[in-house]
Amino acid sequence: MPRKERLFIAGLPQLISLRGNNRETLFADEEDYRFFLQCLKRACGEFSPALHAFALLDTRILLLLSPPDKTSLARFIQHLGRCYVPYFNKKYQRSGALLEGRYHNCLIESPTYFLVCQKYLETQTGQNGDCRWNSYPLHAGVESVSFLTPHPSYLALAPDAPSRAQRYRQFMATPLGSAFTLRIEECLQQNCVLGTLQFCRELEERIHHSVRPRHSGRPRKHYPNRLSYWSSLEQEAHDRFTGYAYREIRLSLLEQDTPDEALSPALRSEGTPGCLRAIAPRLNPDDITRVWYQGPMFRPQHLEHPGIEQFHQIGAEAFGEAGIEIELEQLLIQYDMIRQLKLAPLLELHLTTLGSPAELASYQEALRQYFSPFSIVLGEERRRLLVSRPEQLLVSPPEMLAELVHAAPTLQGYLSPESRERFETLTAALERARIPFTVTPRLFPERSCYSHTFYEWQTVHLEQRNVVCRGGRYDELAREIAGYPLPAAGFAFMVEPLVQLAENARVLRQEFAEKVDISILSDSTTNVPEAIRLGNLIRSRYPGLAVFNDFSGLRLQSRIARAKKRGSRFVITLHQDSQRPIDLCDFETDLRAQCREDEVVAQLKRWFN
Repeated sequence: MPRKERLFIAGLPQLISLRGNNRETLFADEEDYRFFLQCLKRACGEFSPALHAFALLDTRILLLLSPPDKTSLARFIQHLGRCYVPYFNKKYQRSGALLEGRYHNCLIESPTYFLVCQKYLETQTGQNGDCRWNSYPLHAGVESVSFLTPHPSYLALAPDAPSRAQRYRQFMATPLGSAFTLRIEECLQQNCVLGTLQFCRELEERIHHSVRPRHSGRPRKHYPNRLSYWSSLEQEAHDRFTGYAYREIRLSLLEQDTPDEALSPALRSEGTPGCLRAIAPRLNPDDITRVWYQGPMFRPQHLEHPGIEQFHQIGAEAFGEAGIEIELEQLLIQYDMIRQLKLAPLLELHLTTLGSPAELASYQEALRQYFSPFSIVLGEERRRLLVSRPEQLLVSPPEMLAELVHAAPTLQGYLSPESRERFETLTAALERARIPFTVTPRLFPERSCYSHTFYEWQTVHLEQRNVVCRGGRYDELAREIAGYPLPAAGFAFMVEPLVQLAENARVLRQEFAEKVDISILSDSTTNVPEAIRLGNLIRSRYPGLAVFNDFSGLRLQSRIARAKKRGSRFVITLHQDSQRPIDLCDFETDLRAQCREDEVVAQLKRWFN
């Protein structure tokens, strides 16, 4: 079978990984490290790749660079091998290959994932934890390396070198997060693109080639219990929000009444306006109110399938708090819920700042002036966006507009120092709270009601509906509905994508299976009334226990096995012969007993004690 051709896309930086053959040590002493750095310097001078970062580990070499073309990259790697391997073999009197097979590489969407990859590289250390043999000292402002070229994503951290180094040290002080680490290693192994789902789809349409990693092996048959997971999700939301002093609110299915005389009700499409309409008339300007909600929402289906589609949300809103503290607390609530649901390795937090409403409006006007001379090639739909939400033109541009969009003005140039400082304070607080995130500059909401903070929890493990949570600050929308200035921030979980992601991750089957404490079985249909009566008696004595009457009709042994699978501690078996005693079994202590019907509760009490 021919080997897979390497993926190369001009303009995208690459992460390179070289391993020692059979995990053999590549560097035995400091002289080896220094000699390899000399080889690296000569290779950079000869083949001109922009080397941004490196890490020399005991059995692995990691390089982050932007090669000018595919041929230069191949010759660059070849030069490193031909320079270092003969030196190492001669010094340690060995022969044969030192490096394991072909090098691994992945392409990186910049600027979304560049600093994430650089953090991954520079947090890798050898067995002794020595950081001298990587590029961190350069980026932290400790020393300089002549043959390194800082990437624009790093230079954008701050306008001057000391501030940039300080900001980078803060960025490196927190862990990367399992979701980012797993994605980087998966993309490295399969020579794929590390990027958002939207970015990868655009690339695939342009080059007609898959750029995302694939899962190995056949899909296994499993039958998850979505209902139990959904119930666990609602219970987790209730407990979490109650712990943060959020009150549950019930919303109407219908939006605000329309002035038309005809009966044309509008179903609610999201929970935020309903919360505002319910809360705003009862609020004083200085009040602080926190509410949460859950329930169905409705939206138009795709044009190919006209109609109304129902979906579900679990959301929270906070009114009357203008600082970043409430935004940080809400992000912490989301992160804790995601970890509790066992989905943290599959979700990434993408964060951006939109500035104040005036700053965003100035940026939108600049985009209109920039795109107006090219309106003839935009198409009818994009011309409508140019008038209403021009920032959406930067999202998923067609190939013919890619260069035009790439050169468009950026929002950063229109943010005030106060807005920049606000966002930097929030990101620094997230780092101290150890919440992994990545800043995505061209992350824009579909509705232009947000200001300052906007974020999404995204996953690449779902083809459709890959956003499972979205939120931010929406003071302008709150002012419009309330009729007076009202600081507001909130978020909403999309339940269906969350359940689908949990199903794909195989966490539904065991982690969130229905919990049953006592299973009651009967070996005949004639004693079903007795089984029901016994179950009601146990429920009245122990209202906190879940008692399950199994009337499935399967063999008795099969029902006992299913009771164990449900997590039942006790199994009670009634027999067709009314003279035969009832069998009790405690799987936790492996105790067994036989008794009459009126003695069952007393026997359970003894075992509980």
